[in-house]
Amino acid sequence: MDVVYTMDDENANDDPTKFLMSRHSKLSYKASILIDDASLTDEKTKFLDEQLDYIHGHAMDVGFMEYHTTNVIAQICMTD
Repeated sequence: MDVVYTMDDENANDDPTKFLMSRHSKLSYKASILIDDASLTDEKTKFLDEQLDYIHGHAMDVGFMEYHTTNVIAQICMTD
């Protein structure tokens, strides 16, 4: 699986799947860092868990999450 990080839209029409994977990888990396640090203590774990619940709830309220992300990941895996 290739991951492509881009700073502009150059060649953006070449392979849209790569750009989806790039965005997914970028967000996953940031989330992983937060989770790694938060898991070190109960206090940090509780704090991050509460913040993630808030973000998830707010995303649902504003219609950000049109469908479950598992569907997107499954579609990506099927294209590789």
